[in-house]
Amino acid sequence: MQTHVLSRFPRSAVLTPAILLAACLGSPGGCSAQEAAAFNAISHYGNDALVPEPHPYGVCADSLVTDDDPDAVIEHYRSAFEAAGYTIHGLWSSPITDESGATIGRSVQFQARDGSMTANILAEVIDGQETTFNVLVGDSQ
Repeated sequence: MQTHVLSRFPRSAVLTPAILLAACLGSPGGCSAQEAAAFNAISHYGNDALVPEPHPYGVCADSLVTDDDPDAVIEHYRSAFEAAGYTIHGLWSSPITDESGATIGRSVQFQARDGSMTANILAEVIDGQETTFNVLVGDSQ
């Protein structure tokens, strides 16, 4: 398993406009103590610790990069959020194509909710490349 953490949410290009709308969890301002506690209460994937940092969407966020099976990472987060009392609100996937129209991967988004606390896991899974998973947790009130 090869996993490492990226800080400061470096692959913002992962967030397409449709995903951006779905990921709007809070208001601009940062990562509150309550949001950071919710972020830290989840069992995160991999051996490296994720650190909740303020994100421009007004939530806590961090990223991890892994060459592990993307479906295993998604399943880990689904189980972790359910164990923490979150309700799963969906997993969305759409193809990523190259200029010729050939599918080269997929974009995925996973969403869970516990009261007003919402979590999103966002990734672009490109065939043959490591995958960056962006983890966002924020209060939607």
